Amino acid sequence: MALPRLNDKPKYETIIPSTGKVIHYRPYLVKEEKVLMLAFESGDQKETLNAVVDTIEACIDPEDNFRKNDLTTFDVEYLFVKIRAKSVGETSTVLIKCSDASCEHSNTVLIDLEQIAINVPREKKIINVGSGISLELKWPSYKDIIKKNINQENMDINTMFEVVSDSIEAVMTENERIKFKEETLEERFKFIESLSTSEFQKITAFLNDIPKLEHNINFICEKCTKNNTQKLEGISSFF
Repeated sequence: MALPRLNDKPKYETIIPSTGKVIHYRPYLVKEEKVLMLAFESGDQKETLNAVVDTIEACIDPEDNFRKNDLTTFDVEYLFVKIRAKSVGETSTVLIKCSDASCEHSNTVLIDLEQIAINVPREKKIINVGSGISLELKWPSYKDIIKKNINQENMDINTMFEVVSDSIEAVMTENERIKFKEETLEERFKFIESLSTSEFQKITAFLNDIPKLEHNINFICEKCTKNNTQKLEGISSFF
């Protein structure tokens, strides 16, 4: 007699922040938690991110036509927090240092994961580059980011060009809309090189403003009693 299958049906609903698409998900199970724990223990950022994305994919209803490679980095962060909250608990305990330089005591703070939000502009970002030409920009996918092993503090010019290339969805003229990724990498690089410095900086400014998880936390320091208000950013801040 076959054993019954447990907890494999979607129970909750949320959206993919970058698109607003509604998806349905279930909590992650022991088998997925095991993979996550092994990835976290490895300390490898790429391995950890891939494990998180694979867990998200496993938990989302296949009928939602979900494609993990289309996720942005902030989609991954947001969806994982949502799934983790329903899997382990809707609160997380973290250590946060007091902001007083003479104290810096590590305080135990409880965070309500359901209160964590992300603000994503819904309008498409369009940059006019003159001569009747404009660029439609998009957020790079998480796959683009980890494939290039991007480190913003030490990024060479070719990697920068690749990231900029990945962020251009289309080049629009008065008569047509050209999908940028359908062109060769050489042609894309030549186009980027033809931009003015100010136009190029508009694209990099767009990339520097990639949305991220943010949450303001208020607490009184256990040691010096200072009233602290601090902003937590990025998924690692919440666990």
